Amino acid sequence: ERMDFVDGAVEELTKDPRIVREFRQSYKLCGADHGGGSIMWIHGEGVDPEREASSVRAGILYWLAVVSMREGITLIIDASKLGPATKRGNEGKLQRVNQSYPLRPRSMMICGAPLPVRVFLNSLFRATSVFTGDENLLRQIRFEPVERVVREHIPTSSAPRDLGGRGGGVENIEKWVKDRVLSIPVPSLAVANSIGSVAGRS
Repeated sequence: ERMDFVDGAVEELTKDPRIVREFRQSYKLCGADHGGGSIMWIHGEGVDPEREASSVRAGILYWLAVVSMREGITLIIDASKLGPATKRGNEGKLQRVNQSYPLRPRSMMICGAPLPVRVFLNSLFRATSVFTGDENLLRQIRFEPVERVVREHIPTSSAPRDLGGRGGGVENIEKWVKDRVLSIPVPSLAVANSIGSVAGRS
């Protein structure tokens, strides 16, 4: 038994043209990496204030569709089409939102980043590892050309279609996201109430 309001909300959101545009603009369809984990491919770009709500909603849905906290993921941030930096005033807010998603990346690649961006990101990651004590963060990150990522680091069948791959055999990103999110088990209210009762007695 599923909660109908969850299904209804997912159906409605994945049909919203603003969210569909965010899916197609900000993410790429990929299959599995060489270890069988999901690939999350994100376009690095700024978000105008009027796009904030649809961008965050699309990001949450895409995250739910892709991420496995058990198997981990390959995270790819594509900066190859990143234009000149333009301050929009919402960068800090959106960064906090994006950092709140649990990801558990097994590997992380930033591709197509120009040298100034690479220097900045290296400094940022080093500072983050100092404050968090997570040295694994630095070992997971690689700066790679897009062509090498597609050729060497992920299977051709899983690479994005516009980069010569087959996109994991998926044609439509919004339908794929909807189907993946709706396949996530949701406890029935009866189960949730039982868990709540047990927790209340402990």
